[in-house]
Amino acid sequence: MKLNVGLIFSALLLSLGFGSGLWFVGSAIDNRDEKGITALGSASISATADTAIWTLYLSESEPNVSASVASVMEELNALRTYLIEGGVAESQITVSGLSTNQDYGQSGPIDSYTASLTVRIRSTDVQLISNLNRDIDKLLATGISLNTTSPEYYVSNLADLRPQVQEAAVKDARTRAKVMVEAIGGEIGDPIAISSGSVTVTPPDTIEGDYGGYDLTTIEKSIRAVVTVTFEVD
Repeated sequence: MKLNVGLIFSALLLSLGFGSGLWFVGSAIDNRDEKGITALGSASISATADTAIWTLYLSESEPNVSASVASVMEELNALRTYLIEGGVAESQITVSGLSTNQDYGQSGPIDSYTASLTVRIRSTDVQLISNLNRDIDKLLATGISLNTTSPEYYVSNLADLRPQVQEAAVKDARTRAKVMVEAIGGEIGDPIAISSGSVTVTPPDTIEGDYGGYDLTTIEKSIRAVVTVTFEVD
């Protein structure tokens, strides 16, 4: 049986390419019949969140509206004291959304009134907010009716870090392409096409896909970029 050597060689290159994030393509630029190599590059850099946002919800039910409002305001004062004594500045605390609702009993008439409000803390001392959230059970033990979300941690200079990690990913793609092409006696030329996926922010040592995402649960983060670059092959 006659073997097609060119076909076997192409299959070998294809298998090597899939295993290392590279593959050969025909370029349609300017309708020229050029050969190129496409490489997938990735890079990550570490970052520390510098802004924390923490949202808490207070609610209290009483037989009448005025009593429920008075009760929830009393709880607000207790929460405010906890936060300020813990190191939060008064200017970092925002109170909003005071409202009252009628609570109906099983038989139909109004059974009680519930007053509720929202407290939002925004601080650049992320470790302080983390500690206050960790110790919130001390406040709950006093009988305060409080619902809290986990603090959200943001990297404020993400816009500055994004180009850095994308540049590193492009260099990684070029390195991968260069190693593969030189292994078969060729040289890579200029880039002829490039595309970038979303930059993701994840917990350290975690990859949650290449389709975007912004982890808000951790102070320490990993910022990752993935790019696809096609180079000419000489």
